[in-house]
Amino acid sequence: MANLKRRQELFFDGIETYLAMAQMCYLRLRVAVEQYSKTAQSGGNADFQKLIILDAWSFVDIVHRLRILVSQAPGLKKNDVIKSFLDMAEQVEPLRHFVQHLGSEIPKAGNTGMPIWGSLSWIYVSPESHIKKQVSVMAIIPGRLAKSKGHPIVNPAGKKILLPVDHICLSASSTTINITVISRAVTQFENQYKTAMAQAKEIQVNSDESIVQVTLA
Repeated sequence: MANLKRRQELFFDGIETYLAMAQMCYLRLRVAVEQYSKTAQSGGNADFQKLIILDAWSFVDIVHRLRILVSQAPGLKKNDVIKSFLDMAEQVEPLRHFVQHLGSEIPKAGNTGMPIWGSLSWIYVSPESHIKKQVSVMAIIPGRLAKSKGHPIVNPAGKKILLPVDHICLSASSTTINITVISRAVTQFENQYKTAMAQAKEIQVNSDESIVQVTLA
């Protein structure tokens, strides 16, 4: 078995990689959503739609795996900052469980009339709409539509909106998550993590091993 220091390095490597993947995944999702929104009146673009679906569900899986590593990393002090991040990341767990067990979830979904890949909605403000202070709420409902119904749609009322796309939400299995809000929390956590790593100190855990103690603030 690898020594504690080596295991810690692997955990940190995994955390840093998942943080980078989450950022890239959300950026690609946001760009695809914006491009799809621009072509929506003409029927949208099927390639952008597939990319949106792919990245929305990929983001769920990335945050799930990131949460596991953060919760188990040796030397990462489990203070209120870490607990707050873990609580936020826990929002993806119902959706991750749903997509991981589609075989057993399909019968349940069949009784709801919802499509197996759920639905996505977001707020879009075109340059013209911005001048008129108008926003559009858009949605993608992937898969067969014949029996779909009652899809949750993001409500822009009372929300601060960053142009041109904001509040990308994924809904499935009676659960809705705001991917945009979670992405911002991941970015905040990444900044705190990098600062803490730069200030980390090595501590002795026993006569033979030492690890880095990392405290986020």
